[in-house]
Amino acid sequence: MASENGVEPRLLEAVMEVNSSQVERVMQKLWDHLGYLEGAVVAVWGIAFKPETDDIREAPAMKIIDSLEREGVAVRAYDLAAMKKAAVQLPRTAMCQNPYEATEGADAVLLLTEWGEFGTLDLARVAATMNIPMLLDGRNAIAPARAREAGFHYVGVGRGETLVYHLRTPGERRPGSANSPSREGRDA
Repeated sequence: MASENGVEPRLLEAVMEVNSSQVERVMQKLWDHLGYLEGAVVAVWGIAFKPETDDIREAPAMKIIDSLEREGVAVRAYDLAAMKKAAVQLPRTAMCQNPYEATEGADAVLLLTEWGEFGTLDLARVAATMNIPMLLDGRNAIAPARAREAGFHYVGVGRGETLVYHLRTPGERRPGSANSPSREGRDA
């Protein structure tokens, strides 16, 4: 409306630019910490635009999941309310019955909607069932110390983390393959 009336909505344009760059930032953080995307298994906790709703319109999680799948990532998702709507638009995404099912055997988990349930999960149980216990908390909903104590490699947003490490070396075989190293060999 501003443009139609000859006004430059600079603030709105800046907000839209920041929002669109969030998908790329999540993808880059995931690649920086895993060292690969193609062939990864990533769990997504939260699909809805915000908690307490099933609204997926303009939900960052929808864009992130689409980007992940275009990179060859197998995505398993869980959301308290939005899975039914999301499944229609994300037919390749495995919709899981609970957050534990979504993370079992995963290389990373992305927390993208700050549902209260995610803050009360048994994180040690989650970490123990993952290939690589990496938590990218896109909402800063879980205390980093709590996640690390549970055994996670924790990555938040906007917290000034500068350490970049790969949890696997490039070209390393996928877990379950004949020459895949033990879990201890992958953890950095």
